Amino acid sequence: MTFHKKRFFLFDVDGTLTHARAPIEERLVHVLRKLHSKGDVALGVVGGSDYRKIIEQIKWDAFKKRGKPEGS
Repeated sequence: MTFHKKRFFLFDVDGTLTHARAPIEERLVHVLRKLHSKGDVALGVVGGSDYRKIIEQIKWDAFKKRGKPEGS
């Protein structure tokens, strides 16, 4: 049996990925997409807000497709 190691990163939203209730900055989207594109990495977010607000705030659509981030 072969096991594949996968790293899982959890990020808090308000005060960590973004300023409180502010959208994520494009440069951070780029960094997270680059990390996510490695294939052995899973990203997750946690926060005190509701799911819909978090998804809008961190631009979750930017992470739906795997692959090489633009500008890499």
